[in-house]
Amino acid sequence: MKKGFFITILMIILSLPLISQEYDRAIGIRGGVTSGFTYRHFLDEEVAMEGLLSFKRGGIQITLLREIHQPGLIEFSDNFLFSYGFGGHVGYIYSDYHYFLTEKYFYPQKRFVPVIGMDAFVGLEYVLREFPLCFSVDFKPFFELFIPGFFQLNPGDFAFSIRYRF
Repeated sequence: MKKGFFITILMIILSLPLISQEYDRAIGIRGGVTSGFTYRHFLDEEVAMEGLLSFKRGGIQITLLREIHQPGLIEFSDNFLFSYGFGGHVGYIYSDYHYFLTEKYFYPQKRFVPVIGMDAFVGLEYVLREFPLCFSVDFKPFFELFIPGFFQLNPGDFAFSIRYRF
């Protein structure tokens, strides 16, 4: 009887790391204005670096964000993480138009346009403790400079992400 009780307690203790998996890295997909793939790596308990490979207007962009995560923002659950940060992106678009302030200008044909920009980031994430998944809603406004000499401010890049954490 004591041997069975001891084995049961030992199995419960050994299985706890499987239930409450650490959140060191995560990979997933992001749907929004800049949709694509996301990879997040935590440097410590609160600071993470996130890389995005996104596709927009026929082009590709690589974004790197530095994020601060604060657990327990909402008192009824510690599964929520509030995050904020900043970063930048580089890439290109392949388009026949561009915006300058609020005006839309058209080209006679599509053309390759290099892009560089700065990003801000605010998000709310729900981490499932039983499974290695997390879901987030975020807001990532950005400012872009295009090489031909014009810029664009996009204040409305809302997105939903699903990540597998490991």
